[in-house]
Amino acid sequence: MRHSLRLVLSAALAIGTAGCSDFLSGPGIDQDPNNITQLTRPGPLYIAIQALQSVQFEGQLARNAAEYVQQVAGISRQQIGYDLYQMDPSTIDPHFYSVYGAR
Repeated sequence: MRHSLRLVLSAALAIGTAGCSDFLSGPGIDQDPNNITQLTRPGPLYIAIQALQSVQFEGQLARNAAEYVQQVAGISRQQIGYDLYQMDPSTIDPHFYSVYGAR
């Protein structure tokens, strides 16, 4: 009985290992979507997105995000209102208008 149980478990382990040998490869699975090697047609939209990255990552929106997750604190001048969540749409909308260009 014990010998047959070991044989069945060994066979199940061998089949399971052989069946899962290559399940993370194939078209669309083993390619990194963030590592673009060739851009066929960049177009004006792609160029505009790149141009606006500085507004998103280095401007007031980045400072607000850092204050909301408490990485930094707005303790004086214009940042104290943001730190205390004392905002209305007229104070934050211009920063989003600069990113999305809507008015």
